[in-house]
Amino acid sequence: MAHARGRLLPLGHELATEVAAELALFLQIGILCHD
Repeated sequence: MAHARGRLLPLGHELATEVAAELALFLQIGILCHD
């Protein structure tokens, strides 16, 4: 099970990074539109 988890972890990290980047972009657009 450790091997499967080791393969899943990078995928989850990549997904989290992508979500964080999209969220940051969304916040930037929201701030720009608000001003």
